[in-house]
Amino acid sequence: PPAAAEIDAAMGRDHGEGLRKQHVLPLLASLLHRDGRAITAHYPEGVVAAGHAASALQHLSCPNHGIREAIRKGGAIPHLVALLDLEVKDTPASSPQWKCVTAAAGALRNLSYDNLANRHAIRDCGGLGALAPH
Repeated sequence: PPAAAEIDAAMGRDHGEGLRKQHVLPLLASLLHRDGRAITAHYPEGVVAAGHAASALQHLSCPNHGIREAIRKGGAIPHLVALLDLEVKDTPASSPQWKCVTAAAGALRNLSYDNLANRHAIRDCGGLGALAPH
């Protein structure tokens, strides 16, 4: 995977297109789940990694339609929706679970911006119902 400096350089130069070409989006998407299963609060390292990945996808998807398309095509949307189901009751707002849920919701918001296909993908995997309690 590219080093942090390479990620920062790619983001500043071309709003993430360099990252898409370096195949970083599939790596980030793979951190949103554990072997195809949803991340749970019983796997704290996974919650932290998924939260960071969701946050990165949130920021990458904001300025770039091509990145939003690539994230959907890479299968990340169902995993972002699944993260909304993390148990956050009775946990402080600074907990990894809350940070993960917040980042996933932010990523879904950005992915839905000006992108009907992404809106449909979010709806089709239960994203509207999952967002309602938050």
